[in-house]
Amino acid sequence: MQLSKSSKIQRNSPCPCGSGKKYKKCCFIKDEAAFEQQREVRRKIEHDKEQESDQEEKTKKVIDDSIEESSEASGVSGESAEG
Repeated sequence: MQLSKSSKIQRNSPCPCGSGKKYKKCCFIKDEAAFEQQREVRRKIEHDKEQESDQEEKTKKVIDDSIEESSEASGVSGESAEG
């Protein structure tokens, strides 16, 4: 669930945990650390997806090249057998 800008906790607001401290002196650091950890996980997932996509493209190219070489080789040997 995403908070709207109007319901976003401000650094100088009372902490929602009920401690009576300001948010920046209480749970802000913990919340920021959790947010940063989530961001890193998302970056890693995105990076892994990009690498997987690149690997799939390379594999398809190798297969296509192999098929092309195979068909060229069979075409060349067929021509020399006829001649």
